[in-house]
Amino acid sequence: MTWRTRHDTSLVTRRRSWSQSSTAWPRNIPSQRPWMTVSWPLRTVLKNGHELGIDTSKVGVAGYSAGGNLAAVVSLRLQEPEFQTLPKLRYQVLLMASLQKVDLNLPSTANEVFYGGLMSRQGSADFALSYAGLDLSPDTVQQVARNQHVLPETKARLAKYVHRNLVKEELERTSKTLKIEQEVQPAETQTAANRSLAALAEPIFLHPLFSPLLAEESSLQRLPRTMVVSARYDIVRDDSLLFVRRLRAARVPVTSLLLETAHHISLTFFTPEPGSEVAKEAYRKVFDFMKQAVNS
Repeated sequence: MTWRTRHDTSLVTRRRSWSQSSTAWPRNIPSQRPWMTVSWPLRTVLKNGHELGIDTSKVGVAGYSAGGNLAAVVSLRLQEPEFQTLPKLRYQVLLMASLQKVDLNLPSTANEVFYGGLMSRQGSADFALSYAGLDLSPDTVQQVARNQHVLPETKARLAKYVHRNLVKEELERTSKTLKIEQEVQPAETQTAANRSLAALAEPIFLHPLFSPLLAEESSLQRLPRTMVVSARYDIVRDDSLLFVRRLRAARVPVTSLLLETAHHISLTFFTPEPGSEVAKEAYRKVFDFMKQAVNS
């Protein structure tokens, strides 16, 4: 089968030589457009905000779901040389953020049905392929959902960052009541990787401006203080738990808030919707974090 992309094959060839240690991303790759859309307006605010009465020493970024991915990516991108003269971000807040698509068989992903089907593994795969500008045929989506887009040797190399055992350790650290054993356990997949698909997907999916969870520790160490909000019944919960673990190891001040009765869209519920108290309490804690970050 031919794996189609939304850009010519010469660009695919160039992707294979990219280094994970660099956040540089060729400007003519379609999947760089979302964070470019965010980072350049933010650059304008940081550079010229004083002319508008903005205290640029008190600027932070926040994002929900895919927006959480963008917030994390922008924080990484602002470390690049072209932004070094700008004021540093004071904080970042990541709410229910999608932070990697290397492993779609983590515990929270395996519990997609148990969690009520608000987000599915196939939907997550479709989102990742769309964001990357790759083939969106049903067959490709299915293969990504089955983890066939990453080679076994790549998964082994990244197991220090993305692995179900690390999720278990972080969940036990974060919550006194939740246990991985209470959930449906991910099945050990024996499906062989599709090397043709992996050749296209890995250079993008492993890049830190696509999967911030995989950024080098030296990049993470320069991030601002961070608040990570996750929900028990959320397919991307484990991305957040693993990112908190990495930030802590990089000695970044990090606050982790795991909402034990919430799902992916719980923070969109307000009075008189059921569950609105969870959203209001979570946002109160987020706003308290922001205030403390800008006033400290």
